[in-house]
Amino acid sequence: MNSIVIGAVIALSMAQQTDTTVAANGATLLNLENTGGQITVTTWDRDEVRIRAGHSSRTSVKVRRRRGAITIEAESRRGPTTIVDYEITVPRSMDLRLEGMFSDITVEGADGDVSAETMRGNVTIRGGDGQVRASSTTGAVRIEDARGAIEVETVADDIRIVGSSGTIVAESVGGSIILEDVDATIVEAGTVGGRIIFNGAVHDGGEYLFSTHGGTIQIAIPGSSNVSITAATIYGSISSDLPGAPQSFRRGERASFTLGNGSATLEVETFGGRIRLRRLVASGGGDVR
Repeated sequence: MNSIVIGAVIALSMAQQTDTTVAANGATLLNLENTGGQITVTTWDRDEVRIRAGHSSRTSVKVRRRRGAITIEAESRRGPTTIVDYEITVPRSMDLRLEGMFSDITVEGADGDVSAETMRGNVTIRGGDGQVRASSTTGAVRIEDARGAIEVETVADDIRIVGSSGTIVAESVGGSIILEDVDATIVEAGTVGGRIIFNGAVHDGGEYLFSTHGGTIQIAIPGSSNVSITAATIYGSISSDLPGAPQSFRRGERASFTLGNGSATLEVETFGGRIRLRRLVASGGGDVR
């Protein structure tokens, strides 16, 4: 089948368009499961949910309401449900539970809890105030300007969290974890095959734990932080320009030193990678090259 015919088949399969708006009427949760296709959710100040969906002629999109939740489902008259691309607008405070198999998921401007999971695809969440959970088996996850309890998992791609606050737990098997300009009281970041980069605030009494098997860990924090620091690597190296740090570190030994009154805890471990502890020299920056 040549490219012209393939394009015509795709255009025909997505020729149908659903566009409907329903009153929220007190519903606080949106549920959506999608086999394949884009999921894009934006917000507004209306007490309504608008659903726009592109799909094949044999697929229909149903909206159901039960126990304070609005559920969106695609159904097919014959055979399995084909690709559905969703563009949904919800009240700003509505909680979201989004699941896809072969789906990219994007959420913009949500103030409620957000849960977004996909098997194959990227997840991007901008906003979120409460619980923010995101995972992808094959795809990257990016979180921006979220506040609250943030949990992120990937298997084969990177995690990037920017300008977010609250508590952060990030885990990856094969990807890197990059935390930029964060203002969290608790951070736990672990990856098997990637690197970890962190730059942000350290709060008194906070806990900051970073570990990787073979990757580099680069940490940039204000020199005025009150934190007890422990760093350990078996086959890698450790360096630091933080005040009070040892002038040199011995390979294979666990090193500890304190900034200020040491009320926060910072633990950094890597089996075979380098550890670089640096002074954060500007907001959102640091020596993290």
